[in-house]
Amino acid sequence: MTDNTFLSREPVWTDTHFYGRSGALTWLASQLGREIPQNCNIVGEPRIGKTSLLHAVYRRQIGLPAGLTGIYAWVRLIEWADRGPAAFWAQLQGRLIEAAARAGVAPAGAPAKSEDLAWQTYRAVENLLEHLQTAQPRTRVIVLIDDFELLIPGITAQGLDWLRALATRFASIFALVITSTDPLGQVCRPLGAEQVSPLPNIFATHYLGLLTEEEAVGLIQAAVKAEGQLPLSSALVQLIRHETGRHPDLLKLGCSYLLQAQAEEGDVLDSDELMEAVRSDFRYDAHARWLCERLYARRTDEERAILASVGSGVPSGDPILLRRLERKLGLVELREGQPALFADACRYWIARHRSIASSAANDVRNAPATPAYHYQPELREVRLGEQSRRLTAVEDRLFQYLLSRPNQVCTPQELLEHVWGVGRTLSVVEKTINRLRDKVEEDPGRPRVILSARGEGYMLRTPDETGPSPITDPAGA
Repeated sequence: MTDNTFLSREPVWTDTHFYGRSGALTWLASQLGREIPQNCNIVGEPRIGKTSLLHAVYRRQIGLPAGLTGIYAWVRLIEWADRGPAAFWAQLQGRLIEAAARAGVAPAGAPAKSEDLAWQTYRAVENLLEHLQTAQPRTRVIVLIDDFELLIPGITAQGLDWLRALATRFASIFALVITSTDPLGQVCRPLGAEQVSPLPNIFATHYLGLLTEEEAVGLIQAAVKAEGQLPLSSALVQLIRHETGRHPDLLKLGCSYLLQAQAEEGDVLDSDELMEAVRSDFRYDAHARWLCERLYARRTDEERAILASVGSGVPSGDPILLRRLERKLGLVELREGQPALFADACRYWIARHRSIASSAANDVRNAPATPAYHYQPELREVRLGEQSRRLTAVEDRLFQYLLSRPNQVCTPQELLEHVWGVGRTLSVVEKTINRLRDKVEEDPGRPRVILSARGEGYMLRTPDETGPSPITDPAGA
């Protein structure tokens, strides 16, 4: 895939590469810009862009009223090795001191010591805010804490009470913006077995979902422009849009595969074949699969049943819950007036997950060592069970070459020379092997037809091959 910064799946640290989210930024500006700033909880599914949004608030000082000096402290908990109570308050005081210095405000008090107890480091933060409230009343202190659930249970129930005390006592100048994968009340629940923490009660909640339709299309166009490519056709834009949904992480991944396919295979594949190649590459990507399965695994049994029914085209279940999956979580969208899963890749992996689970439940574990498939070269089709899967021209040439050398290991260089010719890199072999496995294997993640010899190459095993072989499990190939 490409290495362009715009297409990186890391959080976005600059305005140049930050795209969209106008609705969330407007909401945050309205909450933080009040006479008494409102504490905010940004809730969103994994990889939906919470960190990028929070850092945009930090860079731009979103919500700072005119005439006030902004002290914006950035806290990314995943970067901290020690998230215990004493370390948290000491780190927070240090971030506040640094932010005040950048804003030209001289804070009072010495930095907390590493050997200080939790209550001592908390008091250091409290004294700093007290000084700012008294000596610098025209300041506004905004603390942005990313991935707040990482503090649980390290911060302790008492720590949550201290955090609430700060936000309440210094409410005129101080506010918290916290991101989490679940609402703050749910995140704090493990520490409130005997008494529910009151911390979530002072927060307004915003669910960070998918990009808008306009933002999704704009991101695709911006990604293409950042790569120096010509504008995409409407068909290719629609492919990326539907395959990846309006999920920013998946959108960038889909764009990356499309741009690479155009660069490596654009003169080999026609338009339909190119689209099929991109679709297969994207669905087979380990990150895309992990994310789709992660989103599904986080749901309740009732939510999973609704997602499965939506994916099958016959929505059923609680309409209120269906609306929540659409409006708050962004896992369902309306297409042509009908509910659909937000991404075709997500529908694909949910269907596969349920199919595999159903097979396991019914003890369908005794399939032959190599699944029987029927190949029709004149149609470029492979029939596997009840399904027919059409091969692209490149996939067909690769399959025929492997068929001509059954049970023999073919090196990547050999395949490159006989299937593609000169001018291609070895990476195109692995990509096409993965796409081919998607069509001839019952489970591409555990292939039994096209196997890998570690450090050697690939081999097509025929159904009657039962003898010993140097082939190992190719899951990582």
